[in-house]
Amino acid sequence: MENMNEELIERIDVLDDICNEKIAAFDKDWFGTGKNNCPPEDCMKNYQEYCDKREAACGDSLVELKKLELQLRMTKEPILSDIPDYGDVMSLYNFIGSCESGGFINSDGFGRYVKDGKETDIEIYPSDVKNGNLREEFTTIVWYNK
Repeated sequence: MENMNEELIERIDVLDDICNEKIAAFDKDWFGTGKNNCPPEDCMKNYQEYCDKREAACGDSLVELKKLELQLRMTKEPILSDIPDYGDVMSLYNFIGSCESGGFINSDGFGRYVKDGKETDIEIYPSDVKNGNLREEFTTIVWYNK
């Protein structure tokens, strides 16, 4: 499993570099158009357009990157560290309920699983609940709101 995860990490790094290059080129073009200097009533519309087009700029590389990152999060062995004071610790059950009710969405923040009173390096997102991508061997998470 460790070799597989090492290969995943290498491929993720390559795809991340590809996406970063494409996004940098997109940002340079987008911000060169002046669309970011908009009247307040148009800014949100322009921002949503920016986000949609920025993500699309990565194309298939981003699709593969997201799949591989999920695969890694679902299989990796956790590295443990102390839980910082600024995270909200809750049961996985309560996190699932908050996600299902719309209380947490991906743009709100992210969580990390907790094991033996320590934070893991494995992230969990509200969309993981919707898509059934949960590491149920963990019963607690720490939530980081943006």
